[in-house]
Amino acid sequence: EIEDEKFEILHAIRTLPKPWCSILNYAFGLDDYLGVESQVGRWQSFCECPAAKAHHGNRIGGLLLHTLGVLRVVESMIATFPDVSTVIDTDRLRFLAIFHDYGKLWEYSWATGICYRDDALVDHRVTGPMFFMRFCDAVHAEIPWLAQQQVMAALASHHGFYGERQPVSAEEHLLFLADMMESKIQSALDELAATGGAA
Repeated sequence: EIEDEKFEILHAIRTLPKPWCSILNYAFGLDDYLGVESQVGRWQSFCECPAAKAHHGNRIGGLLLHTLGVLRVVESMIATFPDVSTVIDTDRLRFLAIFHDYGKLWEYSWATGICYRDDALVDHRVTGPMFFMRFCDAVHAEIPWLAQQQVMAALASHHGFYGERQPVSAEEHLLFLADMMESKIQSALDELAATGGAA
């Protein structure tokens, strides 16, 4: 069970200021959006979705655990390097940590084993920015156009040199580093667990 992890992410969402909490509440069908038909079951899907088909988080609930891991790395960055808050919007970085893999809900199927969906023609680095814009409209988020583009750029580049679009801004680099660090650490822990621990 991952009830503590669910609570930790829900707490993080609910303590973010608007518009970030409003977008995430809508994206996951939480609070005021529980009755929105298009969002019904979205939180449950997020809690069940794998983070990958064959790498870290390739299990039911992997996406939630990976997302929380990335958020924890981001929180550690902010706490360890206070100057970060003078360079970027730390609440927006927290939002990006929670939302960066949201598009994976439409990338994977996990009902009878983890596989790519037949109708998934583009990956989450493309669908994520699309959903972000759709949700901004849905909740009437007042985000300047430049800031919207900055979020979309970070979502599109969060795979860093493993992806097609490279990080450019400090925010993009920090999101990529948090994502990579979490996945590398978790992969190492999974390998240790599979082999019975450290030699």
